[in-house]
Amino acid sequence: MAVLGRGSALATKLFLTFVAAWISFGLVDRNPLLWVLVLSGTVTALNWVVGDRLILPGAGNEVAALAEGVLGAVIASLLAVTVRGFFATATGLFHFGVLVAVLELFFHRYLTSERIAP
Repeated sequence: MAVLGRGSALATKLFLTFVAAWISFGLVDRNPLLWVLVLSGTVTALNWVVGDRLILPGAGNEVAALAEGVLGAVIASLLAVTVRGFFATATGLFHFGVLVAVLELFFHRYLTSERIAP
């Protein structure tokens, strides 16, 4: 039986993504906390749908984690281009992509071991 249900797993994913975004864009790039939260929510939602629901079941943990790290960095760069109050350096984008990918490697192991992901 799963320790966390889908809702709790999604909340955990949001927290982990927020920590990665805060380190990368709050501490490194000095962005406001509001934009770090907006980015975290957006990346969490898209990575859950694309990475955890579509890619993970078919391609496996490593491919899904890499895809989610890249997707997170792309979303952050799009936010930086479109929002005047958010700034992203190449260093911040790199850190965010790597942190998301590494965190997702462990998160996917949990999802598959507890049969939360398909």
